[in-house]
This record gives sequence, C-alpha cells and structure tokens, in this order.
Amino acid sequence: MIEVSNRTRVQIDENALRKTAESVLRKEGKRGVGLSIALVGPIEAKALNKKHRKKSNVPNVLSFSLGKKMPGLNEAELGEIVLCPLQIRKDAQKYGILFDKQLTWMLIHGVLHLLGYDHATDKEARAMEQKEQDYLFS
Repeated sequence: MIEVSNRTRVQIDENALRKTAESVLRKEGKRGVGLSIALVGPIEAKALNKKHRKKSNVPNVLSFSLGKKMPGLNEAELGEIVLCPLQIRKDAQKYGILFDKQLTWMLIHGVLHLLGYDHATDKEARAMEQKEQDYLFS
C-alpha cells in the first residue's frame, strides 16, 4: 500500500504519485511493497535534512528506509519518501522542466534510494540515472 500525506497547500495529484511509485516497485520486482510519501514545506524539509543528513539546505527529496532502522519491521514496508513541492517547483523552473515531470522524477529518485540504489560513485550515479530516465519516460 502506498500512503500519501500532503502537508502543504500545493495541489498534487496523489493518485499519480501512487501509480508512479507502484510502477517503479513492480518493475523492480517489489510488487505489494508499501511505502509512505509525505509532501512537506521548506521549513520541515530543511529541518529533516539538518537532523538526518547534517545539511542546512532545503532538499527536494529525502528517503528514509524503515527496514534498516527498525529490526523486525514488516519487510513489506520500505520506508518514507519526503518531497518538498516548493523546492521541486524552483528546480523545475531553473531547469526548464514542467513541475509535474520534476515531481515525478524526484519521486522515482526517492523510490530507487529505498530500493538500495545510490549515487555515491560515478558508476552508481550512471546506473541510477539510467533507471530514473527509463521509468520517467516509460
């Protein structure tokens, strides 16, 4: 089950978010796996980034894996993705991308992180970016 909690005033198509997350999970062989998606404002996003990553900027997306932090947790629950729509809107404008496309991209990025993908090395970054593009345009 995919749960969406929009704690902002930004109008978001929650069904589209669910469908995107379900599609990525299905294509990654994780059918039936659940996760939470939280949409938050810049103040909350920045506070979470500071607390969990020791960074002081407003992030566009954060991923929190529950399985690693809570032993014995139901394996069907991956974790939570936190999206900041206002930051995503700024990024979309900066790069000349439609907001909905940028939001979808950041959601896909977050889901891939929960599935264990990373971009710490150039090789990992290329593999993750290829997956993002495949899912974004499929």
